[in-house]
Amino acid sequence: MKYFKINPNVSSKKWAGYLNPQTKLFEGTDPISAISLSESDKKISKALSYKPLTDGPIPPINTIGSQFIVFDSNIKGISSIDGEGTQLVPIKNSTIQHTYLLMHVHNHIDCIDWSLSEFDPWPENYSPEEWESKRARIFITPVICLEKIPEKLNSFRLKEWKDAFNIVVTEKLKNKILSLDFDHSFLEFHELKTT
Repeated sequence: MKYFKINPNVSSKKWAGYLNPQTKLFEGTDPISAISLSESDKKISKALSYKPLTDGPIPPINTIGSQFIVFDSNIKGISSIDGEGTQLVPIKNSTIQHTYLLMHVHNHIDCIDWSLSEFDPWPENYSPEEWESKRARIFITPVICLEKIPEKLNSFRLKEWKDAFNIVVTEKLKNKILSLDFDHSFLEFHELKTT
């Protein structure tokens, strides 16, 4: 089976002028950290909302911080990607009457083969901050062990890596996403090496 890291296409100039959400989510008026929410291994049962950082037309996908990808709830058939490790959570904005579906990937799998992965380690005496990866500064090329990944999962996060958009999807889920009718150039899929 093939696995892919899914990212927003941040180098695309298409993002210019579009709505950009804040990096925080809200439960009522209380802000919720996207970092702590992404580290949760539980499904989300809270009613959440988002606030725009900048206004503009609504793109088909967007981001909440560097932890979450969100899909416009108006994409036909979007509910087909829900399940098998992926929970689509409505996040609403009542001011503009819009709902995104947060792609909450709540399984964290310890499957990195550190001996084969390429990464840039921290300097010898550096103590990483709480929000930083304990292993290294930059993950250049992750290699994952297939035997450690439950076959039923269509998505998961790499357990020992706190990287931006630390979301891995199967080829099956990638193909489901690409079969939906929206501008796919907002996304990138990078195939991961496996052992």
